[in-house]
Amino acid sequence: MLTAVAYSFISVETTDDVKVFIGAGKQAVLDPSPGPMTKIDNSWELKPIGNKALYFAIATVAPMIYLTEEALLKFFALFALCVVAFIFAVEASRRFPETTAIDIDTTFAFVVVPMLALSNIFLMQAEWWAVLLSFGVLWALLTKSHTLIGLAGLLSVWIIFLKMSTLALIPAIFAAYFLINGIIYREVIIAYVIGFIVGLWMAIGWLFYLPHAIPDMLLSVQLAHASKGVDIPLADGINYLLFYTIDGVPDAPVVGFGIAALLILVILLLVIWMKQGKPMSEYSIRTVAILVILWGMPLASILAQKEFFSYHYAILLFPAVITVITTVGNAMQPVRTLSSVAILGGIVIIWFFIGSMWSPMYAQQDAFWKGTENDSKIFQEKYDLSGEILYLDIASATYYLDTKSACRMVGSLPIDRNLTWTSEYAENLACVKNYQGTYAIAKHGSGMPSLLPNYSRIEEGTAWDLYTRKIA
Repeated sequence: MLTAVAYSFISVETTDDVKVFIGAGKQAVLDPSPGPMTKIDNSWELKPIGNKALYFAIATVAPMIYLTEEALLKFFALFALCVVAFIFAVEASRRFPETTAIDIDTTFAFVVVPMLALSNIFLMQAEWWAVLLSFGVLWALLTKSHTLIGLAGLLSVWIIFLKMSTLALIPAIFAAYFLINGIIYREVIIAYVIGFIVGLWMAIGWLFYLPHAIPDMLLSVQLAHASKGVDIPLADGINYLLFYTIDGVPDAPVVGFGIAALLILVILLLVIWMKQGKPMSEYSIRTVAILVILWGMPLASILAQKEFFSYHYAILLFPAVITVITTVGNAMQPVRTLSSVAILGGIVIIWFFIGSMWSPMYAQQDAFWKGTENDSKIFQEKYDLSGEILYLDIASATYYLDTKSACRMVGSLPIDRNLTWTSEYAENLACVKNYQGTYAIAKHGSGMPSLLPNYSRIEEGTAWDLYTRKIA
């Protein structure tokens, strides 16, 4: 199982979103400003500064070790996941009574297999990294070191700055700590709060020092909800999940991953409880309340976003894994062994099933991404695109072209999504209209080139079109 999911994780094509993130990191590297934080602030993409810092580091290191940014990103993610899963598995297994402790290798597999099974559109989104950090924070809390517990508080700040909605994982972490440890000590809370406050003050210092940090965070929220006019009452959420389509292809199988996994998990847990012979009444109201927090906070975050994009469901991996290891860990030895195999096998079966159903949509999107790669090769072979260029696409062009963007707002999304009330819209519009360079790249068939009356199309690609300045 580990071999299969690890191979898939490394070999699968990254999504267009991740190419945007890497492209923004490359733009930060190209920025002439002194200091890495200023460079990061001068580049732009749809996520807060924590996400931007991660991809800036990838774009900086990759050329030094002769790897592509995508390869380095995947190998780093795989390495980080294995390290975090191992140290968490060791510490978590110690917290259970010795006679019923779940095996370290099984706990490791429970963390790693689901995380690596989230390929395709889930891959490398902010939610994935937030779940990884959550296991790291939980490990630090389980140790008896006040220094590591303080570090857990500091790392929790980065869970927030990866993406605002992943804040919901912090109360879920404490619910998980209670389920594993049985009690939350005052010393742990104090050390954690101190670390969290230190991390928060560091982050606030950066945010106020960097001129674009706070406006970019606010803009990312507006862009997310303005993207396609998604405004769905919470009561219609399930309806939306069942019937939502992208270009006529049902997206329900993708978001169904979380729903199907949850149903199988619930059934298996009920079987375990019946095998133990313990009635549900023996589980205290306090434990039930903790489980509600563990699952309820991430679910509330998904519902609050009101978009139901498939990768939002990745944060449910954290409560799912914790519920499994705490329930199975307290089961009798024969039941634990059978249920461990059943749960891991169920995850892999769902992975194959969902992957096969979703492949038509993935192939459709992959065709566009392959088109962008092909267009970029043709453009670079035929024209000198060095210096600066105006990007009017959705920002993935920066992934393929090592050319500095003429505007900070790479991708012109404030204009594309008509956020006329924002200062960034005016900033981006002014930059586009005042552009005096030679070339501009726009998404094929878009209306963006109408902003550039002095430019004419010289190359028509499958994903992009290339424009050049008209000779007077």
